[in-house]
Amino acid sequence: ENGALLGYAGEQVSFVLVARTACNHPRLTGGDSWLLTILLGDQGVNVGGSIGGISDLRNGSYVVTFRPLVPGRHTVTASLSDAATKVEIGWVSVAASPGQS
Repeated sequence: ENGALLGYAGEQVSFVLVARTACNHPRLTGGDSWLLTILLGDQGVNVGGSIGGISDLRNGSYVVTFRPLVPGRHTVTASLSDAATKVEIGWVSVAASPGQS
């Protein structure tokens, strides 16, 4: 299972998205335009938060940053902007901010 990055609610979290070809080989170039959805849990509850950006590393990898508003397991889905199918790419575990219970 992909995921398990630990971050804190209200703070920026980053992860790397690695693009693959239809034959499941890593892409070696960048330039793709992505649509991302980050939802709390498996129920698809959108609890807010903001995607801070997607940085193209020009090698088929992209750094995604976002700021979750609440703790919990956030499911990440991605699709190319010209594709109709979204693919779950993993999840991010977000803890309460230090000092909060």
